[in-house]
Amino acid sequence: PWEPRFDNPYCSVIYDDEERIYKCWYSIFIKSAREALAPDKRAWANWSEGNRGFGVCYATSKDGIHWEKPELGLIEFNGSKKNNIVIEYTHGVAVIKDLHETDPQKRYKAIHPERKNSAVWFSRDGIRWGKKHNAGNISHGDTNQAIWWDEDLGKYVLITRRWGGANTTGRYGRGGHRQKVRSVSSDFLKWSKPEL
Repeated sequence: PWEPRFDNPYCSVIYDDEERIYKCWYSIFIKSAREALAPDKRAWANWSEGNRGFGVCYATSKDGIHWEKPELGLIEFNGSKKNNIVIEYTHGVAVIKDLHETDPQKRYKAIHPERKNSAVWFSRDGIRWGKKHNAGNISHGDTNQAIWWDEDLGKYVLITRRWGGANTTGRYGRGGHRQKVRSVSSDFLKWSKPEL
């Protein structure tokens, strides 16, 4: 693989009935100080070093086993746009193709964690994404979120994991622990306060 660092990909995989292919969005480190180290030193390097950058890549498959990474020409990496990067500076993105959506510009929806909250994106084709929107009430998650349109509720549902608990002073606060939370939205922009 061309990716400089390929761990914790937090994949979103769907089967597109219209196009009859599998589609995958996965996260990579497109810049990492660890990569400058000799291979035998990388395993012991601090995984949380601050000098790193993230990206979301796109791949397709006819059978779900053999995957192709198309050269999309969207985002420059190491002096070239011959890659399959679709979003820069984000990690842990969850993507759905929303057949319920009437606006073709919002057919694909993505949500991802940021430092203090979460953000959402919209796309016509799942490749070219519009501007990022703040997701409001959703606090920072530390994992790939699960999202879907719930016909019975008539709303989007989000399940994510956040840091919380007694004596929590920050993301990794003393005494904090991870919590699974649920939030709902009618428009994918304004989300309810997450509930345990």
